Amino acid sequence: MKAHAIRTYLWLYPTGDTSVAGSIPATVRHLAQRMPIPYIHLSAALLRYWVEHPQPTKASGRPRTLDPAIEEAMLNTIKEQRAEGVELTTPILRPLFTTVLEECGAAHLLVENGGTFKMSDTWIKDFCLEHGYSMRRATTAAQKLPDDWEAQGDLFTMNIAYLVQKYRVPPELVINLDQTGLNLVPTRGETRAPVGVKEVAVVGKEDKRQITVVLAATMAGEMLFPQLIFKGSTDRVLPSASVRAKFPGWLFTFNPDSHWSCLAAMKVYITNLIVPFLEAKVGALDLVSGEQVCILLLDCWSVHRSQDFRSWVAETYPWLRLVFVPAGCTSKCQLMDLVPNRILKSGMRNQLQLHLADSVRKLKAAGKPVSFDLRLVTLRELLPGWLQKSLAGVSKEALLKGAAQSGVLNAWNATWQRQAELAHQAELVWPSEAGVVPPGVEGEGDSDEEDELPLGQLLAMLATGEAEQE
Repeated sequence: MKAHAIRTYLWLYPTGDTSVAGSIPATVRHLAQRMPIPYIHLSAALLRYWVEHPQPTKASGRPRTLDPAIEEAMLNTIKEQRAEGVELTTPILRPLFTTVLEECGAAHLLVENGGTFKMSDTWIKDFCLEHGYSMRRATTAAQKLPDDWEAQGDLFTMNIAYLVQKYRVPPELVINLDQTGLNLVPTRGETRAPVGVKEVAVVGKEDKRQITVVLAATMAGEMLFPQLIFKGSTDRVLPSASVRAKFPGWLFTFNPDSHWSCLAAMKVYITNLIVPFLEAKVGALDLVSGEQVCILLLDCWSVHRSQDFRSWVAETYPWLRLVFVPAGCTSKCQLMDLVPNRILKSGMRNQLQLHLADSVRKLKAAGKPVSFDLRLVTLRELLPGWLQKSLAGVSKEALLKGAAQSGVLNAWNATWQRQAELAHQAELVWPSEAGVVPPGVEGEGDSDEEDELPLGQLLAMLATGEAEQE
């Protein structure tokens, strides 16, 4: 630990007076026993220097920016919120610390109020570390990617490139749609806790209740309205009518079997949101409605691949083509997983923790015992607002960056389109007409030599005509 970090404690605990233990070495031992963090590494020489030079010099590290009483109030806030199981991440601590400054009459110190103090992420992190609080979290196994995910991703992009080139489809008419489960009590499973603590409790960590949120965005960087799916048989399981009225354009749906999407819910979303959006875009681009081909990018979820869904799309919207993200590759090849889903879930966790932290402060100020109302009837009224604030963090720039990262934007590259045409001739890509699913594992006797060649080598052979000669 840095010297200035250890020295901070001497502002709150003036034990530099050697009379505490009789001598400098005895005081060092006393501090190490009383507060191992951070005094365990304090040397007698350093303490002697501090006794002789009570004020820090510029060379001693980061200068102190706040009065000790204010920092003590901030530390007490951490302890109070931690005791109630609130996740103490940086986005949660910033408004809490700002409130402390306001209550201490020191809000004028902040840069945004004309002062010189900037409550940066680094300052919050250092403050917590200086007082013995570090981030603790549970670990989970990473998604297992297929060994050939890059090759599968290239074929996925070529599928799109083939359709884009054949039907002259602009990015505004290519939509990626995805369903994601959202916990009613979304938590990170991580918080700041005293260093060395083995048991770290977080409110809602074991709460598994969920709804499903369906998100969609175009390859031009425009988000569509979401669909929220709740488990239940009637609209009584949805947020109240007054709450739903605050979110025009959003779809609130219920599923009797589970909170997951289903064929009926998919039809509702496509009919009431995807299709009107695409028809409006076609008109805005001066293209022919009902004839202009549009593309819908979906993962390989069973409902998406089902014959019922594909047949319904083919019969109802023959101009809408389906292209499937390779199974197991969504974390690399799907825009929704790369950007919106991540921002949404992070934002929802922050919204919950801000709500809990605010509840703690209000209850304590009123002298009431701290308890959290996490009933479904309460949370479903709050979720749409939290969702809206979270999605506000999904910018056009972030979506375009994610689309580029997924490789999908290569579909509008002339080189990729030429390669896609060659790959189509070799039946490596499929036109993905509605109702057609890319084939799965080949049966015995269906393989040939070309299947064993690297994609780049095969395309080169096709370009020169060698593959046809063989």
